[in-house]
Amino acid sequence: MPITDDEWESGRQWTDVERAIAEFLDAVAPRAYAVAELHQLFVGGGTVTAPDGNDGLDVVRDEDADREVDADPARVDVAPMDVTERELRAAANGLRDAEYLDSKAIRTADGFVTYYRRCDCGMF
Repeated sequence: MPITDDEWESGRQWTDVERAIAEFLDAVAPRAYAVAELHQLFVGGGTVTAPDGNDGLDVVRDEDADREVDADPARVDVAPMDVTERELRAAANGLRDAEYLDSKAIRTADGFVTYYRRCDCGMF
């Protein structure tokens, strides 16, 4: 399988899970996601829409897909994927180590949660 420019720059071929995370976070940049959020979205599937401005993102679950939605280039469809939270965490950490993602531990009511987002971490 041919590698992407991002894989070329990182110096290694990515797994399917790494590719899925990279494509998703690139499409929704600059929004950051925790692994638990990625897991819920990747396992259940759905559509993420980015409203105008930096107001955040809204997730439309598959059960809501029957309603009509205008064609919007900011819509990112996520197909359900058979993946564990552990696989997602390993993939996100691998992409962070390859300087494709940035991560930050954020203090929440439940303790610290690490969020990941696409970055221009000097790789390119």
